[in-house]
Amino acid sequence: CQALSNLLHDQVSFPNSSIYQQEEASYFSAQQSTVSPLCRVTPLTAKDASTTIIAIRKYKCPFAVKSGGHAPFAGASNVQGGITIDLSALKSIKVSSDKKTTEVGAGNRWGEVYSVLDQIGLSVVGGRVAGIGVGGLTLGGGVSFFSGRNGFACDNVRNYQVIFADGSINNVNPNSFPDLFWALRGGGNNFGLVTRFDLATFPQGPMWGGVKLYSFDKAPQIMSGFLDFVQRAPTNPDASLINIAGYNKPAGIFYMLEAMENAKPEAEPDIFSAFRPIETLSSTMRITNLSNIVHELEGVGALGLRQSVWTFTTRASGPLINTILSSWQTEIGPLKDTVSSFNPIMAFQSFTKNMVLNSPHLFGPNTFNLDPAKAPYVFYAVTMEWSDPSDDGRVLAAAKRIVDNGVAESNRLGLSEKYLYMNYAWIDQNVFAGYGGSNVDRLVKVHKKYDSAGVFTVLQPGYFKLPN
Repeated sequence: CQALSNLLHDQVSFPNSSIYQQEEASYFSAQQSTVSPLCRVTPLTAKDASTTIIAIRKYKCPFAVKSGGHAPFAGASNVQGGITIDLSALKSIKVSSDKKTTEVGAGNRWGEVYSVLDQIGLSVVGGRVAGIGVGGLTLGGGVSFFSGRNGFACDNVRNYQVIFADGSINNVNPNSFPDLFWALRGGGNNFGLVTRFDLATFPQGPMWGGVKLYSFDKAPQIMSGFLDFVQRAPTNPDASLINIAGYNKPAGIFYMLEAMENAKPEAEPDIFSAFRPIETLSSTMRITNLSNIVHELEGVGALGLRQSVWTFTTRASGPLINTILSSWQTEIGPLKDTVSSFNPIMAFQSFTKNMVLNSPHLFGPNTFNLDPAKAPYVFYAVTMEWSDPSDDGRVLAAAKRIVDNGVAESNRLGLSEKYLYMNYAWIDQNVFAGYGGSNVDRLVKVHKKYDSAGVFTVLQPGYFKLPN
């Protein structure tokens, strides 16, 4: 830390300084904020980030890298007793003259990106919540409102600016480093420090979107509507849907929430027709811009509570998703009145057939090994928020049971899938096991080629690591 302070001066902050404390408080979860690095480095340029990696390798310091800091578990993007590299100053957003590419610094959050692009009628494939960081979402895959026609966010990166383990700054694209380019499309933080993403850019004007709130007794109709959307998604690749079950502790009620979006300024497209007869408690649906929608969805979660997110994936089936919803409600029951500040949410979403088919549209297959013949898939986010550390054991055990029950039922029906969406996974889950053996072997080979010293796996222990 002292060596870096001598080189980078004010870019290095120490405990008890205001910058250090502000950056520590900027994580989404309380578990991450309670991790205490010896110092935090906030590079202003890629060269500063390179200097940091060179020093870390020289002194063999444990480190972590933070883009938006949304991963919930301790150590994901913060490190105890080491160096945390905070990318929050890498805020460049630059549109190319032909308007087909936007260079986005890894310290941006998606709301910041969209606020710039909305003004000039453009957009990119990125996150659906304003506060999510560009870096983590994209390296883990990235599901977008535009995924139905463009695939994952990682499928739409034209070039990565990457700090290699030796400190060199490189442009990684299909021509320069094709093997590493492929690995970065879903391989997480195992290969280098990405300081900029050059994103495929397209025209995008006003769109229809918002949320509809329903009483929980409408759940059977809503789950049927969700399945209808999933199965008919290829008829409207501009549409997306997040189907959420939740419990509102202050009101003492379960509820259903649908986040519906259409990338065109057309209200109530036919793809959502199954929801029309269902009575809503409230609705915010309107024609607006993307920035407005992603800021609205930021209100679904709460900043600063203890957090846990788990995931699993199945094939699409009405009986299965209804059983999984019932299992979730059963597990929440004993906790809802006794866990402080409890906010449990379960999101049902789909890797639709059109999304899986369109993923390779620019650069070929990514690392995920999703099979269009098996699509549509349903993937689940079991999210828990609470405030008291003494409740950790009960809450985490319930979350694991929800996942285990869902996997067991999908196995019983022959509808289970091994793929786990990295951005929704808990630290105890084996994400890379779901990528398929040949893809994992290929990822390990790429890692050994570009980081034989293990800078980004051994010295950077946080988040999901490739097998040794």
